[in-house]
Amino acid sequence: MVGVSLLMGFRTSANVLQWLAVIGLVGLFILAISWVSAALGLLASTPDGASGYTFASCSCPT
Repeated sequence: MVGVSLLMGFRTSANVLQWLAVIGLVGLFILAISWVSAALGLLASTPDGASGYTFASCSCPT
């Protein structure tokens, strides 16, 4: 996505440190969603229920 946006003319005023901060925040968000999904999966009584819970928690932010 970044490559396509750069080809289309997107230019940023952020420096490398700010980009690393963004990447870190996105990584922390993904880690938090993973832990929430794992917790919901452990609370479910069946594998189908665990699948449904994790699907709902992963598709909500998008």
